[in-house]
Amino acid sequence: MSELRFLIPAGLLALISLPLIVLFHMRSPTPRAVPVPALRFWRVAVPRPTDEPRFRRPPITPELLLHLATALLLSLALARPVGDVLAGTLGGDSDPKHLIVLLDGSTSMLSAGDEPGKSRYDEARATAHDRIAALRPGDAATLVLFASRTVTRAASDAGAIDQLARDVAVMPAPGGEADLTATLILAGDLRVPGATNELILLSDGALSADPGAVSSLGMAIEDIRFGPPDQSNVAIIDLSRRNDPANPANQQVLATVANFSADAVTVSVALTIDGTPVTAIDVTIGPDARQVVTFTAPDGAGLATVSLAPGDRQTLDDVATIQLEAGGAGSLDVLIFSDQPDPLARAFGALPGSRITLETTDSATEGMGTAGYDLVVYDQVIPKSAPISPALFVAPPDSDYFRSPQMLAESAITAIDIGDPVLNGVELTGVTLGTTPYYEVPTDFRVPIAAADGPLVAYGRLESTGLPTALIAAPLDAGNLTERIAFPILIANLTAQLAPVPTESTFTLGAPIPITPGGIAAEVTVIAPDGQRTTLDVAADPALASGYRSFAFTGAEQTGVYTIEERDSDGVLVETRRVSINAGSPAESDLRAQPGLADTLALAGDAGGGASLGDRATDLWPLLAGIALVLILAEWALSLRTVQVPGIPANRREQRAEP
Repeated sequence: MSELRFLIPAGLLALISLPLIVLFHMRSPTPRAVPVPALRFWRVAVPRPTDEPRFRRPPITPELLLHLATALLLSLALARPVGDVLAGTLGGDSDPKHLIVLLDGSTSMLSAGDEPGKSRYDEARATAHDRIAALRPGDAATLVLFASRTVTRAASDAGAIDQLARDVAVMPAPGGEADLTATLILAGDLRVPGATNELILLSDGALSADPGAVSSLGMAIEDIRFGPPDQSNVAIIDLSRRNDPANPANQQVLATVANFSADAVTVSVALTIDGTPVTAIDVTIGPDARQVVTFTAPDGAGLATVSLAPGDRQTLDDVATIQLEAGGAGSLDVLIFSDQPDPLARAFGALPGSRITLETTDSATEGMGTAGYDLVVYDQVIPKSAPISPALFVAPPDSDYFRSPQMLAESAITAIDIGDPVLNGVELTGVTLGTTPYYEVPTDFRVPIAAADGPLVAYGRLESTGLPTALIAAPLDAGNLTERIAFPILIANLTAQLAPVPTESTFTLGAPIPITPGGIAAEVTVIAPDGQRTTLDVAADPALASGYRSFAFTGAEQTGVYTIEERDSDGVLVETRRVSINAGSPAESDLRAQPGLADTLALAGDAGGGASLGDRATDLWPLLAGIALVLILAEWALSLRTVQVPGIPANRREQRAEP
């Protein structure tokens, strides 16, 4: 036995029975008086003299040795000794098994596996199912599915283990890039002291890990690989768009194609617009190189799809899509009616994806149309017709939109709502305002900034238009608001409530999609490419209802186009935008196994990082108890050979007298 320890050291106190047994055997009891009819055979019996000493030397007899051996074995058994020998034989494992399964659900695992019609991930989760289903009663299992996000499931009883085995057999892969180092750190925290911890990694080997995290893991790693280790791949790892420098009315599509192999390849890169093939270009890409292919999309293009031919075993990254329609995802079209537009143009121009159109106030009073704009700003002017887009009014004249019967007696800021999202990051210290009108605003409007007699900034849903609308009461050409850093931040926050700054138009598989609902949006629905709908009740969510309206959608586990719909409290559709989810990425499109991963994972079994005795120990108490039982039976059999004669000590053999 190379190592031994006791789980219950207090059990060794039972060893005090050894000297007690010896003491009992040393004792010479006083003979008891036995009446007899005659003394004829007394000489034969040779009774012990009555003056024999009370104690004698320990008699080395079989009975004494058996008693001592039995007491010793039982005392040791009470202390529950465990060691690393006889594993899996007598007594079995001292502790239940805890199986930790690390299942790689990254995009590279979605490529074709060794079995026809199955991906690497399909084969890996089938192995996970078999290993979990093979656990015995009393064992436990923890599944860690890791990719762009991590899913952890635990089971500690027979029913839960059976359910976990069934669930993992159908569990979809999150996709995206996997962080093996963070996953191994998590696995180390999942280790159960005193249990037989087993850790298996199911992946394609296209991962890397920090050696320090591996060596300090405390468990050996069983590394199971799926798919050929040297699989090459050609992929579209990035897709973007821009205005055509030669003709800004058109847009260009830029596809970055990468070759993850040791040989040069020639592929056909094709562009499809709204389902109609447009053009294809043959390109030759060197080993471990990448090339940008540029297409010019025709006017009015909507969905652009770029594809590669011939395909390979990873089909997901051979196709990528991007939205091109004007005013769609990726742009924020703002129309500003102002005779002094510079402060507003600078503030709105700083917003990501914004496109600014400037018009004089005369255009608004003459009835210029505002269709197609995400936000319209009316600077000291009232439009001829009702707005059809979210609107920001700056010091407007008296109108049905905002009644203004008089001027404020004092325009100094006296009240602010520090919890309002419009004031997030806005520092109002030292801000001064000029002469400001008094405005009557609807009772359901939020007023984050106010003077003593009336609102200075307000926003909400205007009943007459049904659209989100904001009010800045003070004229921008008076006071110092436009000269302070607070102004562009205030404009950005108001825009987020009226017409949220759009998200990017493309994301990689598994990445979260940031969504900021509009000011009147009560419900947001995300529609996946297969039609599956996920609906979030904005009004019922405490965080979103309180004003912090940005959140991340983490369920993008399919490639293709996702549609995001926003509806108001009446169920009316107020906003629709689309984003594309593509599989290609520099990390996950390289399907080749990392050559140093096996050596790194082997560090988990080295000194200082290997499994401890508690992870592989065998409980020895059943063996000791079994031997003690055999000794008790032997002592019992020995006692049967001794004939008890009344008046004669039990340790004396019977002697027959001659007649």
